[in-house]
Amino acid sequence: MKNERGYVAIFEALIVIFLVLTCVLFLNSVVVTPNPSLSQKADNFNKAQDIMESLSGKVNFTDETFLSEISNILSDRWDKNKAIEEVSELTKSKFEELGLKDNYKFVEVNEFNGATLLDSGNYDSAENISIASRNYGDYCYRLYVW
Repeated sequence: MKNERGYVAIFEALIVIFLVLTCVLFLNSVVVTPNPSLSQKADNFNKAQDIMESLSGKVNFTDETFLSEISNILSDRWDKNKAIEEVSELTKSKFEELGLKDNYKFVEVNEFNGATLLDSGNYDSAENISIASRNYGDYCYRLYVW
């Protein structure tokens, strides 16, 4: 059989190109460059926001929010140190109830000029800090999670 028009050669060339592309795609799928995982950062961001949302939300219309409760304690006490101690105890039990096991720092930044109400972990050496902030009355609360 004579191959005068070169159909067999073209067909063989197409098969070789198909096999080469298949090998390249296979090797490309095997050799994967690592992508940076952003899920941990997003998880911490969401955790800080979720905790603050829980602290500022009402269960129903007759309940008082946690932030209003601690704001009342801070405003009613003449001794600021005792007020901070009382709020610290309430906040610790609330954070345990909400399942916050990470490192955190809970601060009032307006009336108490950045007084730490409760903390867990070393804030100075922390990386990837996520911040959530909520206001209640004259008080501004910030939660740092890392």
